[in-house]
Amino acid sequence: MTNELPDGIVVAATTEVGSAHLAVALENQDDEAIGRALRLDFVVVPLLRSTAGALETRVFAAADAPAGAPRFNLCLFSSTETFAEFISNISDREFALQRGAALVPFLIQHADFLNAVVFDPARTQCRPPLPT
Repeated sequence: MTNELPDGIVVAATTEVGSAHLAVALENQDDEAIGRALRLDFVVVPLLRSTAGALETRVFAAADAPAGAPRFNLCLFSSTETFAEFISNISDREFALQRGAALVPFLIQHADFLNAVVFDPARTQCRPPLPT
């Protein structure tokens, strides 16, 4: 055994890693339950590793952004399964589990660049985006 830390941990795409409470709230399109799940439970947050090796919250192009609107969406996921469905063609699949409330500083800092917060965007019954 060495003293080196692993680059990452492989996690299967499953509904068991994430928030069952958020998944149910999104399925029911229950705004109050979504808010409660974000405050009290975990959400899967995509990450991007910079060239310097630092991990940053990953945002995605907002194809449906109106002219003059911010061009990026913060996509959040109720499970690693819904995350894997969304990024099926992307090899870099790093993520973090964070309490939704922990994203508030990121949202405030990047509000001018974000078009919306989108939950489980690969799902056909995905919740409409929340404007930032």
